[in-house]
Amino acid sequence: MSEEHAHEPVTEKEPRAWRDVFLVVFIAVQVLLPLHYYTLREDRFDERFAWRMFSSVSMMRCESVFHRNGELVDIEEAVPATWAKMLKKRRASAVRHAMIQRLCESAPDAVVTLDLRCKGKKQPEVVLEDGETNLCETLS
Repeated sequence: MSEEHAHEPVTEKEPRAWRDVFLVVFIAVQVLLPLHYYTLREDRFDERFAWRMFSSVSMMRCESVFHRNGELVDIEEAVPATWAKMLKKRRASAVRHAMIQRLCESAPDAVVTLDLRCKGKKQPEVVLEDGETNLCETLS
């Protein structure tokens, strides 16, 4: 055998390095993704991507009462049934926003208010919207 064809020792370092990088990135994502629930979330009651998936917060039930120009809005008639269920489970920030937008656009100079209260089995009632603010003015 000539010297130019001499075999270099085979090292396992390169494949092992890729595996280590993958594991570090995977674990970092598993820790950081749920962590954003505790730091950046607007809706503290939405635990879909949090570590506490089975906490009592997920068992909270909410009552959303919309008024347009002082008249009660029937949620069951105003939105699809799936949206109405989401409003009761407190997983509805997008649904609430769409509902407010729909109600505000349906009548010029509308005054839309929301009284939103949530209660869990072992928790006191939490008032999230007091029904005093004209939500049409808050739309951007």
